[in-house]
Amino acid sequence: YVACLGVYDSTLAVLFDATPDIVPQLGEILERSGSKKYSVFLTHAHMGHYTGLAHFGREAANTSKVPVYAMPRMIDFLAKNGPWNQLLKLQNITLNGLEEGVPRTLKNGLVVEPFLVPHRDEFSETVGYYIKRKGGKVALYIPDIDKWEEWEENIIAVIPRVDYAFIDGTFSLMEKCRGPCQRFRIHSFQNQLSCSPICPGRNAKRFTSFTSTTQTLHVMRNLKGAKR
Repeated sequence: YVACLGVYDSTLAVLFDATPDIVPQLGEILERSGSKKYSVFLTHAHMGHYTGLAHFGREAANTSKVPVYAMPRMIDFLAKNGPWNQLLKLQNITLNGLEEGVPRTLKNGLVVEPFLVPHRDEFSETVGYYIKRKGGKVALYIPDIDKWEEWEENIIAVIPRVDYAFIDGTFSLMEKCRGPCQRFRIHSFQNQLSCSPICPGRNAKRFTSFTSTTQTLHVMRNLKGAKR
């Protein structure tokens, strides 16, 4: 499957990114949750991260008012372009605005805070998320970023502050990168990790690296006693 993140408890399932594989991904997280209620948080307007919304439409699930959370440019893109604006017209989804650095607390107590990251923002801004519960563990989700050194935060300093890090690892070694990506020199921080105390096995914190097309779905029961 195209990578996304799922967080759930017995009252609500939350997907971070609506991938083209949203049907089996949502099915799995709802089965684990036991709840029929779910929400979606979007990171940006690239095909692996929002096009799964099409499955909520009249031709497919024909859902009713699924809460979808997104940043201003992302909302504007969905509202002004088909077939996404038809989802709004038919009330298959409802759009809920987010602001950078402003936490959003859901009914089940999950707190989600968006932050901007540098990426190819042709149609929308790109965000990552801090995901947490009050007094509980914290997860970091950054599915896409161009250059880590262009982010205003230092990823090596950020990871020790969270309990779970689900981050872009598209090109873990630059010698594996061929073609256009060589021009951008994007994503890679393998050398930083290899000499960092946050390497797996050298720190109690859990660290996960994945690409934008990793064949996994990370599911955590909740962020107090997270189960992956």
